[in-house]
Amino acid sequence: MFTVCDSKTGYVLCTEVYTGKGQQDKSIIGLFQRLLSGYLDKGHTVFMDSFYSSLAVFDFLWARKTKAVGTCMPNRKELPRRNVVSKKLKRDECVFMRRDHLLCLKWKDTRDVLCLSTAHKMTTTNVEVRGKNGVKTKSKPDAF
Repeated sequence: MFTVCDSKTGYVLCTEVYTGKGQQDKSIIGLFQRLLSGYLDKGHTVFMDSFYSSLAVFDFLWARKTKAVGTCMPNRKELPRRNVVSKKLKRDECVFMRRDHLLCLKWKDTRDVLCLSTAHKMTTTNVEVRGKNGVKTKSKPDAF
């Protein structure tokens, strides 16, 4: 099932059941067009997990005046491999690259996390985290 929910209320806005190969438009962009048809061009922000995140989806949503944020798998096509994806990071380090409206960000907390966003700038916020050694302050990218 593919579902669009309101992030504040948790109400389901639209659902589509996957029925197999015979579906009219199998592309991921076709899925987003069907699910978000009443919400595009209104300035909303779509949050998604790594299954849906790709540069093509983010470009499509941006063209329809809809922002997008989501984690991303490092093997996605067209990601900046040398400058972001393949960089070795130490804990709490981050590296990013921007292409027009799209931010690609890699941050290492306990493990590497890759994020795409058209809604954020590369800014960080200091947060307090409890751990074994007490409370520590660390810098966390705003996209997370």
